[in-house]
Amino acid sequence: MTGFVLSDLNRRLLDRINILQLGGFKKYLKNTLWLVFGKLSKLSISLVVAVWVARYLGPVQYGMYNYAFSFVALFIPIASLGLNQLIVKELVKNHNNSNLILGTSFALRFLGALIAIFVIILLSLFFEETQSFYLIAIISLIIVLQSFNIIDLFCQSHVESSYVVKADFIVTIVIGITKIVLVLLKAQLIFFAWALVLENLFLSIAYIFIYRVNLQLELRDWNFKFGFAKSLFLQSWPLMFAGLVISIYMKIDQIMIKNIVSSYEVGQYAAAVKVSEIWYFLPMLITASLFPSIIKSREVSDELYKKRMGMLYAFMFWLAAFIAIIVTLNSSTIIA
Repeated sequence: MTGFVLSDLNRRLLDRINILQLGGFKKYLKNTLWLVFGKLSKLSISLVVAVWVARYLGPVQYGMYNYAFSFVALFIPIASLGLNQLIVKELVKNHNNSNLILGTSFALRFLGALIAIFVIILLSLFFEETQSFYLIAIISLIIVLQSFNIIDLFCQSHVESSYVVKADFIVTIVIGITKIVLVLLKAQLIFFAWALVLENLFLSIAYIFIYRVNLQLELRDWNFKFGFAKSLFLQSWPLMFAGLVISIYMKIDQIMIKNIVSSYEVGQYAAAVKVSEIWYFLPMLITASLFPSIIKSREVSDELYKKRMGMLYAFMFWLAAFIAIIVTLNSSTIIA
């Protein structure tokens, strides 16, 4: 009798694994393809527009723009509080408490954004010249608007990224056209900073639209609990610190070049860096899309979890090697 029960349990476990491996794999693959398609489309449009804008602004103004963005980007991890992966994990494991998770996470990120903006404006007020201060102050507004990115995380946890990809693509086209119009009108640098804010504002509106119309859910159902907020923060602060270190590593070079040399050199350097940074989206997209699947596989069995992690690592390694070889062999053509 005991053997029969164990056999039945093993059979059901295998059935569950097969479902996750077949049906689940197709769902996550489709979601990943949507993300990759969206990012490739966005990058293609953004690259064309960025080249146009860079040539119009010239090395000095383009350098000032990238310096201001890099300065703000240093503080984005403080605003996000390292919650991104934690939110997806909580939504996957406790999908019935999504309103509590989203409401509490939004409140934490909004508070973090306000603190980050205060620090940014305070530092730039004392250490930056007038034009840089205004650019930094305007661009810092994107930090508050990015609080609504938790809706994107909600879609990731439910493997429904197609809505976000479509919205992101439309916003990219609109903002791309806006920047081209600014170039044709010979607009001042500050208007390009406002265009960046406008892009994040449109994305926030699109996320709210997706949540209410496509997913048929309401933001007013979100709720906040101090105890849960404390628990999230205690788990996320090491991730926030790690994100801050990565942000410093990624952006400090442009800030140093501006303060040591000039905005002209920052403009030249920023244009070259984009060629290498253009590929960074791939590992982030793949891991973000497959993260819910990995979390679920851990609940099924350690064997399935290790198998999926091994497949992910192998795929990421060979993808990176392939890109590195292609870019290295064709670097002269790409730069030209």
